[in-house]
Amino acid sequence: MKREEVPDEMIIHKNDEAINDTEKFGVNKTQKQILKFIAENPQITAGEMAYKMKQTKRNVEYNIKALKSKGIIERFGPDKTGGYRIKQ
Repeated sequence: MKREEVPDEMIIHKNDEAINDTEKFGVNKTQKQILKFIAENPQITAGEMAYKMKQTKRNVEYNIKALKSKGIIERFGPDKTGGYRIKQ
């Protein structure tokens, strides 16, 4: 069964309350932490997040991919200077 995508009209702000609202879309603790990091610094890398979270880079990349497939975040710009954007 495919999980429901986040509606475009749902606004995800930088505060914890709005990030916590994503629970109904199947967002786990790691993914919520990733959303907080992206809200603070859209150009943060998976490696930087992994270091701060004390997890593997691969695990962070897996969770970023899951957030992208749920329609919660999107990638912008080139690989070196781009970043992630929480869809609004």
